[in-house]
Amino acid sequence: MSFKYKFPPKEEIVLQNSLRLILLPDRTQEGIVTALQMPFGRFCDPVGLEGITELAVGAAQRGTRSLNAEQFTEKIEFLGASLNASAGEEHTVFEMRSISAFFHELMPLFWEMIFNPALDKSELSRYKKETIAALTVDASNPSTLANRHFYRELAGAAHPVGRFQTVKSIHGISADKVRSFHRQYFSVSDALLIVAGDFDPQEFKERYMKLLMDAPVSNVKAVEALPLENFHGGFRIVDKPESTQAAIFIGCPLPGEDCKEHDAITLANYILGGGSFSSRLMKTVRSRQGQVYDISSYLVAERRFGAFRISTNTQNQSAAEVYSAVLEEYGRFCEHGVTAEELENAKKFVIGNIAFQLEGISSVVDKLLWLRFFGYGDSYIEEFHKRMEYLSLDIVNGAIKKYFSAQKFVTVIVGSASELLGQFKDKSDNIKQFNFRDPVK
Repeated sequence: MSFKYKFPPKEEIVLQNSLRLILLPDRTQEGIVTALQMPFGRFCDPVGLEGITELAVGAAQRGTRSLNAEQFTEKIEFLGASLNASAGEEHTVFEMRSISAFFHELMPLFWEMIFNPALDKSELSRYKKETIAALTVDASNPSTLANRHFYRELAGAAHPVGRFQTVKSIHGISADKVRSFHRQYFSVSDALLIVAGDFDPQEFKERYMKLLMDAPVSNVKAVEALPLENFHGGFRIVDKPESTQAAIFIGCPLPGEDCKEHDAITLANYILGGGSFSSRLMKTVRSRQGQVYDISSYLVAERRFGAFRISTNTQNQSAAEVYSAVLEEYGRFCEHGVTAEELENAKKFVIGNIAFQLEGISSVVDKLLWLRFFGYGDSYIEEFHKRMEYLSLDIVNGAIKKYFSAQKFVTVIVGSASELLGQFKDKSDNIKQFNFRDPVK
């Protein structure tokens, strides 16, 4: 298996205010991608103010101190740029894509949007209404319900993983609280700015170094989710009486990205349920049982916190049978590990897939953001095939024994309780019951 990739020549420096700057010129196109990644995310939401990170990120795109929302939008559109912002659990990214001819008009505006937004009370009120409308729609979605109950049961309300924005928490977030949150967290401290595309790095530094150096800094430390300890498992049934289908989530804690065996864990998960139609769960539970259309397993990996989850949907009356089939296949996976052929196929896929993740300058920017967030150098990608080749069958099966062989799980099933409860009589003493309209507790 061969994989050859070398990042394009770039300049990477850390400024005195701790902002890391990567300048990556690419003269093959007439566009520029500008991305700022800051080391805070939804885990920083204070208790009772869940959703404030996303409100602050969304509201920042609705006007600046010098341009109201309408003027700001018109100027961005007139100059042919597109803006995107997303708040993750432990990081937030603002990204702008623009034509190189208009970059010098847009760069100061991009910076002002992030660090000097209007955060206008009326615009924030509109954004809150949009958020509440979306939450209201999501409140009855079985997968959304299962996901929230899963993480609450897994981590509890005291852990940031187990807390979520609600209509109540959004209502409680005032404009003053958003502005205060913005002052605390929106800074270049330990942030990463990448500029890539058709530009001259030397000209960029001459024009914008003072702008970058004058940006706000902060001593506030972002919240980082810690690994779970003393995990006991749990079983929940969330009653959605009119539902004919049951959403089933099963999982347990796993290490985060900082685990030295994370590559082995990732390959193991791909073989079990992350590999679409080639995965074991799809072959056994879907193809042989024929009671589910789709089933997959998924890894969540922040820096230190991690989790593993299997999810599927089936008819209410088939829930117990599907549940047993999933645990049976999982048991075989934990006891016997994977085969040499499965491992070889998984390696071929991940090595081939990494090449698709590096197509185009935007993809390269995204990959650099990811690498630096987790503290990886370029060699993580450039020597990716060597790391995969190193992962022997004994190493991967050893990781399965060490991390996957859990006897305790969180199980959440969302569906019609009248059809579900009788199927799980053997677990009736331990089942927590909720109505889909109940707050997640």
